[in-house]
Amino acid sequence: LATGGRFEDGTAVLQEGLSQEGGDRRWRARMALALAELYAWAGRWDEAAPALRNGLADTRDPDLSARASLLLGQVEEAAGRFDAAAAAYADAHRRRPAYEIAYAAQLSEALVLGLDAGRADEALALIRAMRRDDKHYPRRADLALAHARLLARAGDDRAAEALFRDVLY
Repeated sequence: LATGGRFEDGTAVLQEGLSQEGGDRRWRARMALALAELYAWAGRWDEAAPALRNGLADTRDPDLSARASLLLGQVEEAAGRFDAAAAAYADAHRRRPAYEIAYAAQLSEALVLGLDAGRADEALALIRAMRRDDKHYPRRADLALAHARLLARAGDDRAAEALFRDVLY
C-alpha cells in the first residue's frame, strides 16, 4: 500500500493490527515502526515520533533499532526539535549497529548539534573525534567538509576557510 502511495490505507491496516489485543511483542514493535515510517513518508512528524518511540521500546535487533533511532532523529529534525534529534542520533550510535548506520548517526548528530541546536562545542568535539578515527579514513573529505561547516557556524571563519581550501585542493 505504501509503495503504491496509499499511505492512509497502509496506516489503517497497521493501526488495526496494533489495536488487536495480545500478539507477539516483536511483531507489534515492527508494526509500530512500519506505521512510523508511513507517517514519516507522509510528513506527519508529530505522529511519526511517538510511533517510533513505541516501536523502539520492544526492538532488540541492533541494526533495526539503530535505523529506527536514525529515522527518529530525522523526524525530530524535520519538526524543528533539534535537541531531541541529536539525542535520537546519539541513541542510534549507542546501539552499535553496522558501520554505515553508525557513521550516518554520528555525522547527523554532529551536524544537528552545531548547525541547528547551537551546541557548537559538542559538535566540534564529536566531528574531531570522528576525523581521528581510522575507520572513517575513506570518508575523510566528507568529514573535513562537515568540520569546516561547523567551524564556520561557530564563527571561526579563518579555520573554516583553511579547511574548505584543503577539501577543494
